[in-house]
Amino acid sequence: MAPRRIKPSLYISVDIEADGPIPGPYSMLSLGAAVAGRQDADGLTAADPEERTFYRELRPISEEFVPEALAVSGLDRERLEREGAEPAAAPSGTRGAWT
Repeated sequence: MAPRRIKPSLYISVDIEADGPIPGPYSMLSLGAAVAGRQDADGLTAADPEERTFYRELRPISEEFVPEALAVSGLDRERLEREGAEPAAAPSGTRGAWT
C-alpha cells in the first residue's frame, strides 16, 4: 500500500471591524485578510502577513452605531461615508485586492 499523501492546507487569518453587535442594523466597516501559513507533510511554514493581504474599508449601511464598538476600531464613520467602498462591491476591483 502506498503511503498516504497529505494535501497541503493554507491558513488565512480574517478580521472585521464593525460599529455594532449584529449585522443589519449596524455596519461592517472594514474587512482584512492575510495568509498566515501553509501546512504540509513537513509541518507549518509561516507566511509573511504583508506579502499576501487584503484590506478594504466600507461605507456604513445605516445611521445606527454603538460608540463603544466604533471606538474599538478607531475608524472615522464620517470619512467612511464619503470614501468607503460600496459594501456589495467590496471584494471586487483593484483597490483593496489581494496584494
